[in-house]
Amino acid sequence: MKRNAKKMVTTVLAGVMVMSMGMNAFAEVPDDGLTITKTVTTDGNTYAPNTTFNFEVTPGTGKGADENSLAAPDPVVVYPGVDKGLNVVGAAQFAPNKEEPTSAVYTNNKVKITVNSGVFTKPGVYHYQVSEVIPQNEDKYEGIKYDESVKDLLVYVVRNEEDGTFTVDGV
Repeated sequence: MKRNAKKMVTTVLAGVMVMSMGMNAFAEVPDDGLTITKTVTTDGNTYAPNTTFNFEVTPGTGKGADENSLAAPDPVVVYPGVDKGLNVVGAAQFAPNKEEPTSAVYTNNKVKITVNSGVFTKPGVYHYQVSEVIPQNEDKYEGIKYDESVKDLLVYVVRNEEDGTFTVDGV
């Protein structure tokens, strides 16, 4: 009996560990939007570059069943992002400051992603992608390595019971 109890406890603990490693981060959306932080790393003897970094949010792809059927093998439905559901406000602007000592790291976090709950027409999970806009060759700042990665952003939309409108509950 003791031996079976130990096996059961071990199995439950292993399951909890696996679940904790596979879960996504989930955060409420602040009133002023999500913040994008752009960091520029230098050799420590160089001033911040005199340039601007821009970002864009685009609707991602859906996953699972289509909106008319829940017969797909994956029961989790993720809808493609709705156009203008998320919007980028501002840009990460850097400029040299010759009165401050040089640094190895410069950070700018004035870029916001705001949420427009009014464009969502049903509750669910919506997929967006966030990326840095890579300038054309003539507009690139010399010596800068731009971030070409694309970040996935899942938006959780719920229906308000009182008035039937939709709000973003988390990202």
